[in-house]
Parts: sequence; structure tokens; C-alpha cells
Amino acid sequence: MSELSKYFAIDPTVGDLLEKVDNFQSHANRMGWAEKIRKSVNYYYGNGQYANSDGIYTSGEQDELSEVMINRFRSHLRYMLTLVTSERPAYDVRAINTDTKSTAQAKVGEEVLEYYLRHNKLENKLRDAAEKAILTGEGFVALSWDSNIGEPYAVDPETGEPVLTGDITYRTFSSLEVIRDPNTKDHNYDWLIVEDRISKYELAAKFPEKEKEILSCPPEYIRRSGTGSLKNYRREEETDMIPVFTFYHRKTKILPQGRMFYFVESDILIDSVLPYEEIPVYRVTPGNVEESVLGYAPAFDILGIQEVTDDLYSAVVSNARTYSRQIIATLRDANVNHRTIAEGMSLLEIDGSNVNDAIKPLQLNMPSPETYNLIDRLGNEMEQSTGINEVIKGEPGPNLRSGNALTFIAAQAVKFNSTLQQYINDLFESVGTGTLSILQKYAKAPRFIAVVGQSNKSFLKEFSSEDIELVSRVMVQRASALTNTTAGKLELADNLLKAGLITRPQEYINVLETGKLDHMLEADQTELINRRSENEMLMKGEQPIVLLSDNHPGHIQYHLSLLDDPEARRNPQITQLVLDHVQEHIAIWPTVPPEILAARNIPPSPSMQQMMAPQEGQPTPQPGAPQAQQPAQNGDVLAPMDENSGMPNMPSLPSLPEGASPQDQSAFTSLGITPGMQQ
Repeated sequence: MSELSKYFAIDPTVGDLLEKVDNFQSHANRMGWAEKIRKSVNYYYGNGQYANSDGIYTSGEQDELSEVMINRFRSHLRYMLTLVTSERPAYDVRAINTDTKSTAQAKVGEEVLEYYLRHNKLENKLRDAAEKAILTGEGFVALSWDSNIGEPYAVDPETGEPVLTGDITYRTFSSLEVIRDPNTKDHNYDWLIVEDRISKYELAAKFPEKEKEILSCPPEYIRRSGTGSLKNYRREEETDMIPVFTFYHRKTKILPQGRMFYFVESDILIDSVLPYEEIPVYRVTPGNVEESVLGYAPAFDILGIQEVTDDLYSAVVSNARTYSRQIIATLRDANVNHRTIAEGMSLLEIDGSNVNDAIKPLQLNMPSPETYNLIDRLGNEMEQSTGINEVIKGEPGPNLRSGNALTFIAAQAVKFNSTLQQYINDLFESVGTGTLSILQKYAKAPRFIAVVGQSNKSFLKEFSSEDIELVSRVMVQRASALTNTTAGKLELADNLLKAGLITRPQEYINVLETGKLDHMLEADQTELINRRSENEMLMKGEQPIVLLSDNHPGHIQYHLSLLDDPEARRNPQITQLVLDHVQEHIAIWPTVPPEILAARNIPPSPSMQQMMAPQEGQPTPQPGAPQAQQPAQNGDVLAPMDENSGMPNMPSLPSLPEGASPQDQSAFTSLGITPGMQQ
């Protein structure tokens, strides 16, 4: 027997797989990470070392101490999360090739991802993973195809049950919920295990042949489970939820098809090859830990600061609560008599002439200024550890008044968290590419997605795996947070209007409502796709159709670029097709009505410009003299009226020069004029 057959993932038992869980948990405990994460999660959700953020807790032999938690810890981490996720991602889908079909499919891919971000709440899942990374050092997004959800589109001929379209499900996990080989250093895992929880009765219904094994599983699996360490802050109650594990092994030399196991503590429920191109679990982290697979969270650096801050606040509150009621000191032999009179008032009767010598109030609830100074200093230390400064929190100091100063300070916070921002961008790209990869393989049935059109209105569009089969990868472009605010959209619209890039009221309103420019670029994009499609036809030996409404100068320039390719130049058939097609554009260009030229912002053809130019020897109009032409208000050119006939005087057209080209003669003929030739 070959030694390779001993590799655990070839034919593992449940015990083999659970041993990997144990090893990872032991590594996290040795590193101290399990305790860090448990404490971080507790503090984040308001469960401090001695008190919770929801009230005051008493301690001491006579309940004389007051314990409080002022949760600055959560506040700083939430500012960090907002800082790195406030800019909404915009997916830029790249196709395998640059042909028109691939380009069109890339556009469909962008619409599909936009739909998943909006309607399938993918954006919330990605934000949740970023939050887990800030809190526990790592966040993960796991993708899986679920054939038991979606809309019915067929009927199974054997069972008579409806066949559903299926869809992708997204789950997020924190650091200790994704088990890996502790010896892996580059985070390119050969295998990993994710732990989830599901009702054992629901699971038994899905796997009736394993009902006995599933129902026998205990509700908690704290000894091996990373989740158990995370959730100790919750009160343990009886539950039907049991831990369920999914093991993924990527495609390698020893396992060319990869491997996937779905198992519980008592048995393996699914044993199959890896049904995806790669392990569909994607990681984000603020920073990696040397010599470990774990990540490092900014939360770890401010746990101690939060604990000391709570102690100081508790001391101040304890002192104030204990001694806030007035205490009166008197001399031991002072003759003081106290009586209670009407409505709860008190009367002190003192013998002697000097009252101040007999009775004095004591002020014991005054904390030292050093205590408050230390609390403020700890707040500054927390800001430095997270990069969240006073400007980000909306509390600029009195020395920050200029816009440049505020911008600079805010930029420092962005720079401090730029590494996490880049990791989040990578997560968005990986999840987007993984989403399209799974849809390419499994979304065989047509499905509808809601696509956002002009004025931010949605309409339904059908797609299937065939419509995105040529998509290769996804890149991310982050939209500025400025375009997410009304003031930002207004500034963008005004700048475009001043630059002359907005020419119609509807375009201005669209930018003001959505902050997007897609609708303004749509015509240019479709024109480019059409030109590219025609070039592909020419390279295949096909002749595209020329329409009167084409942008003829743009087409001519784009098609002639084909002849810059030496391969095309050496092919006489392609060269002739390109030249013939360009000649057809040249012939039709002068015949385009001026209304179409103006609507599409196309200049007149050179021959028409030559005809409209002043002829040599023609007198220059003098000021005050009748003009040969007068522009009308609608942009048309009208001839002056003849005083006798009341009919317009048509200007005499120039005759064609000798040897004029057939194209110029054709242009005159198309205008209903019989061209004469100069002698």
C-alpha cells in the first residue's frame, strides 16, 4: 500500500475530522486567542469584566461599591467599521475576451452582482464579515448552492415533486468558527472546516436514513467547538440546535477532484467531490499573525484600556453614590437637638454662640482631578490604537477650524485603516467572482433579477448560466461616500452641468437622485459595442450593415484601426472588406439630414462643409445690409423673403468643380439638384 493512501482526507472517519477541530482549538488556546476573542465579543456586546453596559451593579460586603461599564470599546470599533465600509462597492466584471458577446455578458454579470448586493442582502453579509474581522481578527464569507430554494420551473418525472431553480446562500463566520491547519502560513489552505448550527429535527428530515444518529447528537459541542468559546457570554439553555460541520478540500495532486464532507458529531451525512472550482470560503482580516493562521484584531489592543476605564468610572460612581447625600459633623460635647417638623423638614437647635464650631458639612464625593485626567488620557490612547480621531467622531477640537486641517486629520484615520480597507476590497472581489462561478455551473434554469434602470427604477430581466459563461473574474471599484449624500449628489450634478456634460434636465435629475452616471454613458457604451461587433464581422469575412443614423466619422476611425494589424493587412479579403465598408460610410455620411447630425452631435461631412463655405469672389456682407441667410430660433436657416412674390429667395448653390468625385455628385443628386460643372 502506498504511503500516499494514509493521507487523512482520502478516507477519513468522523473521529479524524473532529481531531482536526481539536488541534485548531488547542492552537488558539495556546496562543491565547480563544480568551482574547471571548473577551472581545463580551465587551463588544456590553458585558464587561465586572458590569454590563445596561446598568449599575453593586459589589462589596455591604454593596457599597458600584460597578459600571462605559462602552467606549464598541464605539471605537463601530467607527472603524463605518470608516472602511461606508463607500458602497461597484463591481467591474471582466470577461475572458474583448469580443462583443463577452463584453455584453460582462454587463449582465455586473447587473447580476448588483441584484445580489441589493436584493439578496449580500452587501449586509460582507459588512458582517468585516465586523467580525474587526472584532475577532478574521471574518469569513462562505458560499454554497442550495437546490431546495428558488422558484419551481419543472417537475421531477420520477417523484412528481417540483424542481426548483436553486440559488446561492451566504453565511458569515468569525475566527474560531473556521477550522484550519495551524501550520499553514500563507492562508492558501488545502482544507478547512466551517461550523454552523441547525435544528437537529430539520436536519433529520433532510437525511431520514440518518435520523437516529442525528437526533442523538448533544445540543452543545463546547469541547471541540470554536463557537462555544465565542458564545460563553450567552446563558446556556436547552436548544434543538446542534453543531454541523462542512469539510472542504481543494483540488490538488493527491485529490484531483477535491473533497467535501458534511457531518455531525456522530456520523458523516454527505461524502462527495468538491462541487465548486475552489473552496467557496473567503477571508478578510485587519492583519495576520506571524507563525499562525490566525488574524489580529484592533479590538485586542483596547481591551485593557476599556477595563481600566471601567475601574476608574466605577470608583467615581461608587464615591458619588456613597457620599452624595450630605453628611454633617459635630463636636462630641456640642449641645445639638434635632427635631422633625411638618412636611419632612428638620430643625436643629444649638446651644452656644458659634454655630460653625458646633456643626460642619463634610464634602466626601469630590474625586481628584487626576482621576478625570487619566480617564481622558485613556480615551486618547484608545483613539491612537484604532486610528479613530476626534474628527471622525464629529468632535473636532477648538484648534481645528479650517477645512484643510479637518481634511488632513480625517485622512490620517483613513490611512491608518487602509490595510483593512484593501482586505475588504479583496473580499468583495473574491465573493463576487465566486458568486458568478457558482451561477455559471448551477444556474441552468432561467431566472429573473430586478435591474435598476434610469431614475433608479427597477425592471425584471431574465438570465441563466449561458448569459454569463464568458465572464472570468470580478474587480471592485468603490463609490465615493460623497455620492451617498444629498449634498454630494447635488455637487456632482452642478459640476457636470458647469462642464457642459449635462445637457438635458432629465440627466441632471437622474444624477441628483442616484449619484450615478450609467444612464449618461449608456448610449456611448452601446455605440462602442456595436462598432466592436462590426469589426468582428469584418474579421470573419462578413459585411456589416450601414445605417443612416450611424456615427459615420466614429465608425470610419474605428474600422480603419483594423488595418493597423499586420495580420489583417496581409489578408486581401479582410483589407478589401474594411475599405468597402468604410467607403459605404463615406458615401452615406453627406446624405444624413441635418436634424440627425445635430441630434447625435455629428459634424457634417467634409464635402458638405466645403459646399457651405463662402466661395471666392463672393461679396462679404456689410453691416446693416440685408443678410443672405438669417438663423431662425429653432436653429434652422431660412432664406430672406422676396418683396414682390412673397416667396423666399433661394440662394444660388455653387456648381461642382471639374473632376468632382462621384461621392460629391451623389450628394448633390440626393438633395434634388442636378449638379453642373465649372468650365
